[in-house]
Amino acid sequence: MSGASPLTFTLTCATGILFVMLMGLVTISAQRVEGQQQLDALQSRLAVVHNTNRELRADVAEAESPEVVLDAASKLGLVEPGPIVPLEPGKMVPSSESGALPAGNGR
Repeated sequence: MSGASPLTFTLTCATGILFVMLMGLVTISAQRVEGQQQLDALQSRLAVVHNTNRELRADVAEAESPEVVLDAASKLGLVEPGPIVPLEPGKMVPSSESGALPAGNGR
């Protein structure tokens, strides 16, 4: 008897194929677990970014409120403008520097 029997050869091949398949399943499972961990980390980071975005939007809304803007303007010495008087073309507008300038003359 010089060689292995066909049954032994078949069992050895089947065992090898089964081993390779099991190793493939283990590898796929490990990759899936790693991918899920990365997904969980990204979802956690996304939740933090959403919360930060919500807080920043609230800060912007508060900073843009009329009370805050008016308070900042008054601290800078800005005042509300007086009434706006419409001008007719060609009329003279009194100036504090040189007497009068024609309306519409931007110089």
